[in-house]
Amino acid sequence: MEINGASGVRVVTGSTANCASNNGTPPSCGIDPPNLNDCLLNWAERSYTQLFAPAGQATQKWSVYSYRYYAQTHAYLGISSVDNHVYYLGLDGIMSDVGSVAHWAPIAGCQ
Repeated sequence: MEINGASGVRVVTGSTANCASNNGTPPSCGIDPPNLNDCLLNWAERSYTQLFAPAGQATQKWSVYSYRYYAQTHAYLGISSVDNHVYYLGLDGIMSDVGSVAHWAPIAGCQ
């Protein structure tokens, strides 16, 4: 299942002329910054080591998902760009919606 951006560089393509900006911050236009997704995935690795091992996996992209695969635990963790929800796929082969990015970001300390 999520995102490149380890360098901390955010690349936005297309026009932002119709996007709102808050207090001088750059407009987002509904685009999730890659750093938010990486922040969430990194937090999950640190917080749930028994599920996501080995930690430090590269973020990959497939269809609408940015994800990481954890070979030791045979698990996937990713984020959908369609609904901005976090998904987990474990050994049972069932993909579970574990909540929205908006829910998890403050818990993980990600902005």
